[in-house]
Amino acid sequence: MATHVGQLQADAGLRHLVADSALHTAETLRELGGTVWISRVPETLGAAREILLAVAGDLMRTEEESACRAVGVVYAGIRQRWLVVFSRAARQRAE
Repeated sequence: MATHVGQLQADAGLRHLVADSALHTAETLRELGGTVWISRVPETLGAAREILLAVAGDLMRTEEESACRAVGVVYAGIRQRWLVVFSRAARQRAE
């Protein structure tokens, strides 16, 4: 991972990395070092489930079509900001 990101930074001027939840492992995040990244957090992660349970009720009570809440987390020794997003349309699709 570090080699690939290094090549992208050198050859293509990569400044930000956007990836799916496969990126979000403790080992990979540590390998990224100072690279700025955005990733979906896997819902299988215990901390993600706890946060969802803690804020979902508040988000679902909104009258708006969507709502979000930012939560500060330290995972894999790295400070992160997780964004929990609720959407009525997504909930209806899931149901």
